[in-house]
Amino acid sequence: MIGAIIGDIAGSRFERASHKSKEFELFDRKCRPTDDSVMSLAVAKAILESEGNTEALSEKAIACMQELGRLYPNAGYGGTFRKWIQADDPKPYNSYGNGSAMRVSPCGFAAGSLDEAKELSALVTKVSHDHPEGMKGAEAIAVAVYMAKTGESKDAIREFIEENYYKLDFTIDGICKDYKFDVSCQGSVPVALEAFLESTDFEDAVRTAISVGGDSDTIGAMAGSVAEAFYGVPEGIVYDAIDFLDARQMEILYYFEKKYSSKVVDEDGHPTIELFDVLDAAVDKIIPAGTTIEVDDEYPDDSVHGYADKDAMVPDFSSFDEQNKPDIGDEIIGLIGKASSGVFKIAKEAREDVLSATKNIMNSQTYEEAEVENLKQNNFSDNSILEMFGLTYEQSLLMFSAQKLIAEHDKRLTKSESKAALKEKWIAEWEQGIATYLDNIDKERECKLLTRTELQERFKTELEKSNNRTWYYITALELSEFVPYTPLGGDNDKDYSKCKFDEKKGYDFVLDLLLEHGCLSEQAIERLDKTYTKSMSQISGKTGKLVTKVMIVVAVGAIAAAFAAIAAGPIAVALFGESFVGLTGAALTNACLALAGGGAIAAGGTGIAGGVATIAGGGALLGLAGGGTAVGIGSAFMLSAPEYALTQAAKLETILKEVVLNAQQDVVCAQKIIARYQKQIEELNKQLTKMELEDEKNKKDIKNIKICIKYLKKSCKDMNAFASAYEVGLQTEA
Repeated sequence: MIGAIIGDIAGSRFERASHKSKEFELFDRKCRPTDDSVMSLAVAKAILESEGNTEALSEKAIACMQELGRLYPNAGYGGTFRKWIQADDPKPYNSYGNGSAMRVSPCGFAAGSLDEAKELSALVTKVSHDHPEGMKGAEAIAVAVYMAKTGESKDAIREFIEENYYKLDFTIDGICKDYKFDVSCQGSVPVALEAFLESTDFEDAVRTAISVGGDSDTIGAMAGSVAEAFYGVPEGIVYDAIDFLDARQMEILYYFEKKYSSKVVDEDGHPTIELFDVLDAAVDKIIPAGTTIEVDDEYPDDSVHGYADKDAMVPDFSSFDEQNKPDIGDEIIGLIGKASSGVFKIAKEAREDVLSATKNIMNSQTYEEAEVENLKQNNFSDNSILEMFGLTYEQSLLMFSAQKLIAEHDKRLTKSESKAALKEKWIAEWEQGIATYLDNIDKERECKLLTRTELQERFKTELEKSNNRTWYYITALELSEFVPYTPLGGDNDKDYSKCKFDEKKGYDFVLDLLLEHGCLSEQAIERLDKTYTKSMSQISGKTGKLVTKVMIVVAVGAIAAAFAAIAAGPIAVALFGESFVGLTGAALTNACLALAGGGAIAAGGTGIAGGVATIAGGGALLGLAGGGTAVGIGSAFMLSAPEYALTQAAKLETILKEVVLNAQQDVVCAQKIIARYQKQIEELNKQLTKMELEDEKNKKDIKNIKICIKYLKKSCKDMNAFASAYEVGLQTEA
């Protein structure tokens, strides 16, 4: 079914704006799922809920199409079908429109025989499109999908279609020039089928269908559904497409593919895994049916995703009880008024709903003037952009000392004496690792983490002498996301994993600690935390605050496991910097993992200017492929832990959005960060290719690195879209 959704999304921006060429970006910011996707999902939901009872399928189809149609009222339905969606007692209306065929692909995937494909198609079609041509068009697509998924050749499919449905006595090239917009089944279904039959792979089928013009999204959806069944869908296209779906839509797709999964193929078209496995990896917990879907973190009762389309900006809640109806209309209108009419364009740029897009434009206005003054222009060169993520010895000491205080605060809240003792043991072991590292980079000082009184005094001194306080924002983010009791590479790691951290009370402690400095407002600190959580969800496809905390522990655990499996010395230097030269054995492992648990890597080996001790705030990703052979080897090794790449990417995205753009309003600096990030991803791809050629037997590491690169590409894409939208917003305000 996802083939229909992909074809719909890719073709959505060309409907009534024909693009008579196969040369275009498959997805861009103007794309969105339309009625083709919504109704395909509705049919899939009906099939799932009928549980094989064909007698109930028609009734379920009506219920599901009305349910989703009302949830997404501006998806682009025809006028008569829109009335059908809202009717108390909907009746078929003798339609031969291609709305019957655009939504029918789930029937072909669910069918166990050709006759069943025809039967399911008839049951879901007759409830609205009962004209013979409407019935025929739907059946032709359902049958083609079934034949394709069961291994029939293109010649066999063409022959069956021509004998039973339509004469395909034309070519796409032959009709393309003069083809016009046609929403009838007889005027569009044959075109979609011919586009598939002439194609060379899945993507080519979609591009060919869209290139005809006319009702591009629907023709793309129909061709895409058959192409999915015949070829399978490239994994990268799946990941790109599901970015456009909200949680409710993903829920239906997830469970349908779990029962009727399609093939996923690699770049060469070879089957790899089931489509469901891709979806399962992209989501952590599917939201149960009946729960509400969040449009914006601050409005947890919002129930409907708002498309970034001018006619569909404000979600429609008319189908919900009045007492549950969120009162956000006035706020949306007020925000739009303040942000100017440019919000619609900006929403599309950032691929977000209007409320989020509007707030993104206005975020910079919510920082206090003192906070903006703290972030003077960085003026970093392209080659030294990594410096802004660097912490000096003193700044590193402040961050690690604050992290120790967080862990000690959590220990004091622990009622069990045995658990408190275990936490105290972890704190001591972790502190020893940090001290070992700091002592090794500055042998003239003896590192001792600070008490709260000492910490606050030293924070005050450091802030007073800092010309640029970006380091403080990075520290605030690392403290907000710090999770103690991560693995340290010793015999006690298994016991440490049983220690629970009270995240809520831990965050409150961080808030109190930071507010004492008077450098950041509570709102700014909270937004750092929220943006990080949202970035984690967007990059990974997994939802929930718990996931973001768990991932940090898993990331350090993955590095710990790798240390246990290989000779730690050379790789530790490659991963965490030349500051570890001279350390061996348990001391080396403990120092490296303590540093990783604190959210940092050593600056040594990255080519950064002197005086910087650690890199934090996701800056590790900007230095992975630089700084010589050691770092190159280390980057490939480190990225064998996808969770590490994920957490670092989310931090980097947070700093770019909240500090560089929303607070500092420095678009040039953001562009430099993104450019360097893109360069690192290119280098990592080269390293991956080299690994595949030289070490093809190590399939697990290669697979993990591919996942990591996927995370980095996703975050880079999100950052680029946000920066572009922000630049438009600034121009609009000006």
